[in-house]
Amino acid sequence: MGIRLVSKRNRSRLDRRALKVALNLLSDYRLILSVLLVSNSASALNLDIRHYSQTHPTHRESLDSLHECSKTVPLSLANARQRLAEGNRELRQAKNNIALASADQASAAARPNPQLSYNMASINPNGGIGGGAWPDKRIDQIVRLDQLIERGNKRELRIAVSDANKQASEADYANTLREQRLALDIAYYDLKLAEQKLSITRDNAQLFADTLQKQQLRLQAGDIAGADLARIRVDALRAKSEQQQATLELRQAQASLALLLGLENCSDALQTIDPWPQLSDTSTASVLPDNPELDRLVNQRSDVVAAQQRRQAAQQAYALAQSLRSRDVSVNAQYERFQPNSPNTYGIGVSVPLFLGYDYRGEIRRAQASLDQADYELQKTQQIAAAEIRQAQQRYQLTRNRWQEYQEQILPAARKATQATEFAWRNGAASLLDWLDARRTLRAVELDAAQIDAQLARARAVVQATLGLSADSPPRTPTSAP
Repeated sequence: MGIRLVSKRNRSRLDRRALKVALNLLSDYRLILSVLLVSNSASALNLDIRHYSQTHPTHRESLDSLHECSKTVPLSLANARQRLAEGNRELRQAKNNIALASADQASAAARPNPQLSYNMASINPNGGIGGGAWPDKRIDQIVRLDQLIERGNKRELRIAVSDANKQASEADYANTLREQRLALDIAYYDLKLAEQKLSITRDNAQLFADTLQKQQLRLQAGDIAGADLARIRVDALRAKSEQQQATLELRQAQASLALLLGLENCSDALQTIDPWPQLSDTSTASVLPDNPELDRLVNQRSDVVAAQQRRQAAQQAYALAQSLRSRDVSVNAQYERFQPNSPNTYGIGVSVPLFLGYDYRGEIRRAQASLDQADYELQKTQQIAAAEIRQAQQRYQLTRNRWQEYQEQILPAARKATQATEFAWRNGAASLLDWLDARRTLRAVELDAAQIDAQLARARAVVQATLGLSADSPPRTPTSAP
C-alpha cells in the first residue's frame, strides 16, 4: 500500500508537470499565432492605405503624413494654410452646406408634375362585366390627365430664394475660411512663441547648470561660501522647472495647431520654420478709417455679405408667401370608354381653390417676421464688423508701440546690464546676488519680448481678418477723416 501511494503521488506530480509544460507550449503557440495575425493585418493595412492613396490622389498627402509622424514636421505658415483648406473640419462642413443649397436650387426650379389616373366605373355586380377582351368589357373606363398651373410667379420666387440661400452659403464658407485662417495664424504664432520660450528657458537652465558645476569646484577650493552655492542651486532648479513648464506649453500649442489641420496623430512632430512677420512702417495703420471707408470695408466682409443674402432670401420668401393668395389653376382632360353600345366620350375641366376657410395669412405673417429678423441680423452683423475693425486697429497700434519700445529700449538695455553685471561679478566687483538678479531680469525681459512678438503677430492677423484681407497682405492704411 505504501509503495502504491508513493507511485500515485509521483504520478500526480508528473501529471502536473506535464500539464504545466503543455500550458506553456499552448501560450507560446498563441503568441506565435498572434504575431502572425498582427503581421498579416499590418501588411493588409499597408496595402489598403497604398491602394487608397492611389485611388484618391487628393488624400495622398494626408495619408503619407501618417507614416512620417515619428519625424519632425517643419511647417511654414503658407503650407499650414494650404493644409487648412484640405483637412479642416469646419471648412468641410461649410462646403457641404453649399452642396445642400445647390440641391435646394434644383428642388426650387421644379415644375409641378402632371397626374395620370385610370378609373373604372358603372360596374354591375349582378350582370358582371361581360366576356371578351378587356376593352370589350361592360364597364366605364376613364383615363384622366391633370396638370397644375402655378400663378403669381411662385416658381421664379422659389428660384430667387434658393439662389440667395446659395450665395449666403458661399459667403458662409468664405467667412468660415476667414475665421479658420485667423485661428490658424494665432495657433501658429502660439506654437512659435512656445518654441521660443522653450529655447529661452532651455538656454537659461543650461547656463545655470554650467554655473552650478563651476561653483561647486570653487566651493571645493574654498573660493565661495556654501550659502552662495545654495542660491545658485535654487535658481538652477527653478530654471529647470520653467523649462518643463515651457515644454508642456509647447505640447499644448502643437495639439491646438494639429486640431485645426486635422493632424492630431502628428501633433508632437509639428515645428514652425517661419520667422516673426517683418513689419515695415507702411504696413501699419496709424489712424482709423473714416466713415465712408469703414462702411465699404464692412460691406465687403463675408459675414456681412452672408447676412445681406439672407435678408434678400427673406424678402423673396415674403413675396412668395404673398403669392400663395394667387389661385393656382388645375386643368384636366379625360377619355371615357363604355362598351358595347355607347360611344367614346371626351371631357375637359378646370378647378381653382376657394379661400373660404383660410387665406394663408399665417404664412405671410411668418414670412414678414422672418424678414424683420433678417433686417435685425444684418444690422447687428454690420455693427459687430465695424466694432471689430476699430478694436483691431487700436489693439494693433498699442501692441506695435510696445513692440518698438521693447525692441529699441528695454531688451537692449537688459542685455547690456546683464553683460556688465556678469563681467563685474566674475572680476569680483559685484556680488552673486547682483548677478542672479540680473539673470532673472534678463530672462523675464526676453520672455516678455517673445510675448510681445506673438501679440504683435496676432494683432496683425486680426487686422487682416477683420478687414477681409488675404493672410499675406499687410494691414491696410486707410485715410483719416478730415
